[in-house]
Amino acid sequence: MIADIKGKISRSGSNLTENSEDNLTGNVFGALRYIPFNKVMKPILANTIFPREVADCIEKIDVEYWGDNIKFWPYHEKGELDVIIEFEEIIIGIEVKYRSGISSDDNVYNQEEDEEKSEDFEDEKSINQLARESEIINELGAKKVKLLILIAPEQLCSSLYGDVINRKIINKEVKLAYITWQRFFHEISCLSIEDKYNGLIVEDIKELLKRKGFEQFKDMNIDIPTVIDPLKHFYFDYIPMIQFDFNINIEGELYYEFK
Repeated sequence: MIADIKGKISRSGSNLTENSEDNLTGNVFGALRYIPFNKVMKPILANTIFPREVADCIEKIDVEYWGDNIKFWPYHEKGELDVIIEFEEIIIGIEVKYRSGISSDDNVYNQEEDEEKSEDFEDEKSINQLARESEIINELGAKKVKLLILIAPEQLCSSLYGDVINRKIINKEVKLAYITWQRFFHEISCLSIEDKYNGLIVEDIKELLKRKGFEQFKDMNIDIPTVIDPLKHFYFDYIPMIQFDFNINIEGELYYEFK
């Protein structure tokens, strides 16, 4: 509905497909804004974000109603973020990806800071989509904590994040983080919502994300307490076990074979 209201869907509906990132953005965040921030959005962000230390910024937010704090696709001359959430002490920009990658990029690669650089030296600006969006957040955030979050399928997240971090093209005043849709789905599925009205909204979002293919493989009926984290190393092994039934009566002069 939000994507339609904001004009992201043509009147004929010709650009409305299951792969629409704008429609996914509007359906998920447009629905979540009806639920108090502290109940659903806050725990999802705080428990799924990477790097983990960025979660401290989220934990400090204490807000219930946040309908006036969220904006969808706000215009800026440098680009268009999918979502901007702004509170008294922090501004959060969110870029949503589903089936597509970065919309613009270049070969800018800034080197490590060293003593040879003069004090007025400035890193080269990049047209990379995330780099431009970090500039937007820096301009809008003034003296607030500034956070830019990429939300994408796990096969995209770590590579896109690692690329821009290695190239040092994100504004230095902005913290960059990411959340995989798979972790997002897992976290919202683990929430216990007592209010039946809010619970109905959450159930609809879960079904939508499941339909999009974000229900993550968990295990093979093995006792593994958490979902498989793509950033960690897992090693599966087996323990051979030999068991004998010692209740059998062994009779002399007979042949026995153990297998």
